[in-house]
Amino acid sequence: TFYLKCLTDDDEVADLIKREIKERDWFVFVNSDNSRASRWVRSERDYIEEIGGKNVFVIDADAGDEQIAAELEAMTSQMQITLVSLEEDAAYREVVENLLLSHDYIVLSKVITKVPETEEDLEALLDRGTTILLISENNLLSDEAHDILEEMVLSRKRIMPLYTGYADYESMLCAIYKDLPNTVVKKQLSEEEREKIFTLVQQHIMLQRDDFLTSESYRSARIIHYPKVTQIPDYAFTDCDLLEEVYIPDTVVYISSKAFYKKEDVLVRCAPGSHAEAYCIKHHIRYEVDR
Repeated sequence: TFYLKCLTDDDEVADLIKREIKERDWFVFVNSDNSRASRWVRSERDYIEEIGGKNVFVIDADAGDEQIAAELEAMTSQMQITLVSLEEDAAYREVVENLLLSHDYIVLSKVITKVPETEEDLEALLDRGTTILLISENNLLSDEAHDILEEMVLSRKRIMPLYTGYADYESMLCAIYKDLPNTVVKKQLSEEEREKIFTLVQQHIMLQRDDFLTSESYRSARIIHYPKVTQIPDYAFTDCDLLEEVYIPDTVVYISSKAFYKKEDVLVRCAPGSHAEAYCIKHHIRYEVDR
């Protein structure tokens, strides 16, 4: 929140709000009758969608206290990262920590004294939010430990490996990180490399939070009936190789501009007057209205 009473011109206010939105990574949309009727809230939400790549949460103002508390708990959990590394990897740890802090993550750094080898060792690393385990030439996992880590990742145990590009790392990549050879941590990162790592973290956390998006039936579906949720995040359909149609319910009030990345030819079916219909018109996506 910021103070706007010193501004009197609507264009000046709109320009300031856009600049503020560009600089922020986390947004909470309070979904109420008043916010849906507000020209300002609508324009801000549309601009956030247009930019894409933002962390957006929707709080239903009409929900009970328990549901709102649960939504806030889930939201704060996704903002928290536990960064685990050996002391010898302090330089790499500092690079990752500064990257996450620059995007407003809450980072807890945990220094370990030995390489984790057993399931108990790896389970003990799980802490606040998502745990990132920095793997380097100093922290080489055995084949058995890496198999355990991969299983933990695939079963969505809120742990994620980040590699520093040592000689043999490509043979140890988890199946879901096929693009990781181009996304390794260095002691100096270009802006493009920083963006790749940040996007990887975002996608990992998104997959952790939603079993629906990670199911095999979802990724291999020709037709998807999206569940009655309030938002559709970045890259929601990118890995759905066979997808032809998506049914979007009228409960959805936020769709990222990157939701249909590499799936722009998909047909969307939606309710008349819904947010999905307005989204398709704005982003030139084929759609049909179900009456």
